[in-house]
Amino acid sequence: MNSVKVLFKQQGDFFILQGTDGLYICMIWPAGHLDEEKCFKLKDDDLIKYSDYHDMVSLAKQIRANYALYKAQEVPVMQEATAQDYIDKALSMARKRHQAISENPAAAALEPMYDSIVEQLSYLRNIVDGSESDKTRLRKLTFGLYAVREFETSDEIFFQRLTDAFYIASQLSSGLKVKLPHEVNDKYMQREQRLCKLYPDDFYI
Repeated sequence: MNSVKVLFKQQGDFFILQGTDGLYICMIWPAGHLDEEKCFKLKDDDLIKYSDYHDMVSLAKQIRANYALYKAQEVPVMQEATAQDYIDKALSMARKRHQAISENPAAAALEPMYDSIVEQLSYLRNIVDGSESDKTRLRKLTFGLYAVREFETSDEIFFQRLTDAFYIASQLSSGLKVKLPHEVNDKYMQREQRLCKLYPDDFYI
């Protein structure tokens, strides 16, 4: 899957994801995480037979009961994630937070900080997509400091999105080959599933 879109989910049971190459069903197991961070691609005959939400519930139960039969079809959910994906997540959330602050006169003193975060993430995105060649500012980025100082305890999902992006920025500034958060954190999926439950309105931004 080059990218995925969550079509719907049932708490404690499964996700249905739209990938660029078809539909996938991702099981949620009793331990509370995706089994081995894998999904199953739905075959054409599955799509014909299971055409609505209730049928998908039946399919999920069938897969659970016959896991060995479906295991050969599993594919990693995160295998195609890119640095730009992480930065886009952070930038989208920063824009949402900035908009909310801009509309709140009582929080006017915070607006410059949020504006700076948006501007810095936009610059970082341009570095990653190649539209900006001047990397001298990478060492001067401060949004990671803002994340720790302002959001670690008050806005955890924003903190995580910013620190993921800053982790990428710090590697770029040092000239290192970029490793992505899910590649170095073996609890990444568990963290994301927890954030999904805590911040359902922000998670899919």
